[in-house]
Amino acid sequence: SIILPVTVCPIAYAIIKKLVSKANAFLLSASAMPKSFALVQKLRSAGVAAFISGAGPTVLALHTGSVTDAQEIARAGGSSFATQILGISRVGAHIYAPN
Repeated sequence: SIILPVTVCPIAYAIIKKLVSKANAFLLSASAMPKSFALVQKLRSAGVAAFISGAGPTVLALHTGSVTDAQEIARAGGSSFATQILGISRVGAHIYAPN
């Protein structure tokens, strides 16, 4: 599956994109998860911050553009992947006192 957060703080996005491109390079194995690896490479070559999430084979892609752009990214996996486009809170968690 692909999880596509639609909105991310631009500064966080830039940091995550840089870290992801370097940190995951040695963790990915084309032989262990060839479809996931190929999708990550395809998304990265298009400038999308993408990596294999957890133990895989889920691919996580971070994107700051429009929902239409996210839908185009979601199609990159073709029929090999189920996709979910998720939003990310820009304000974080909220804790409310009971009434």
